[in-house]
Amino acid sequence: MTEKKRTYYTLKDKILRKRSMKIAEHEVFINKGSAGVDGVTVEEFRNNYKMNMLELRRQFMEDRYEAPPVLRAMLPKGDGRERPLGIPTVKDRIAQATVKRIMEQIFEKIFCDCSYGFRPGRSQIDAINKIEEYKEQGYKWVLDADIKGYFDNIDHNLLMEFIISNLGW
Repeated sequence: MTEKKRTYYTLKDKILRKRSMKIAEHEVFINKGSAGVDGVTVEEFRNNYKMNMLELRRQFMEDRYEAPPVLRAMLPKGDGRERPLGIPTVKDRIAQATVKRIMEQIFEKIFCDCSYGFRPGRSQIDAINKIEEYKEQGYKWVLDADIKGYFDNIDHNLLMEFIISNLGW
């Protein structure tokens, strides 16, 4: 049986579904995490939950949601260097998680099977097991591609122009 190809004219209705936002909110609350630049913790967001979620949904509906800046923190690495970490606000993490869930359903279907990075249900162990499987089949080379600081260095306007033109938005 072949999978029916779907055309997505708008994603807004899918993002605005209360169930989509509820699932995303649940994921964020379980992960906890630190407060972003607004200083609002997960617990504080939860204490004013109904108003916060209504505001987020209204901003999405009115096309006026703007992600606030992320709080920059530096995490120590095992080799003595530091790795930058951006901490979004709780509200923005919920917004991102909502959009991610919808986008994942669309794009996951077109990713190459050999891709393992940041994919749902896939891990480093899965990638290693696949490499072992290929090794048993006689393959001798592995390509591990990681572009250091990709999103720190890419021209975001050019990236958005590419995405919009290729998705027909």
